[in-house]
Amino acid sequence: MKKMWALFFVVFFSVGMGQQVIGNWVIVEDKDAFTDQVSYTIIITESGEVEPTPPMFSFVCRNGVIDTIAVTMRNYLDSGEVRNFDYRVDDGEVKTVRGFYSSRIVAVVSSMSHFPTVRSEVMSATKLAIRATSYNRDTYTVVFDLTGLGEALAATNCRRG
Repeated sequence: MKKMWALFFVVFFSVGMGQQVIGNWVIVEDKDAFTDQVSYTIIITESGEVEPTPPMFSFVCRNGVIDTIAVTMRNYLDSGEVRNFDYRVDDGEVKTVRGFYSSRIVAVVSSMSHFPTVRSEVMSATKLAIRATSYNRDTYTVVFDLTGLGEALAATNCRRG
């Protein structure tokens, strides 16, 4: 878990890593200094701008498979809790799942039992809405246009699952 948050910190605040842009998606390549394993973080902002600034939808691809899905909100949510958030794909049914909250990030990771379902639904969507609640019960909603996700995945040889 610490590695995931460290990776997000590096991705969002570093300019020294390999980065490419495909459509509205920013792909950041990270090579582990000890194992030489390459992972990718693929990011799109709510506004569709290429500069990664919150709110952002992102996922991490390791060993050719997506293993983390995260949303960085504009507002502070909480720190170190696991609790519910809502998501909706392509104007379908609203679903509630457990996620890790850390500062402005809410994430679903591969160790969570519902991860395969969330990954499958999100990765086949063209539109994603996320609603998260902060520590003081304020609710924040963001919506992402996921157009071009297939091209971004192809550029990293990352499978949807």
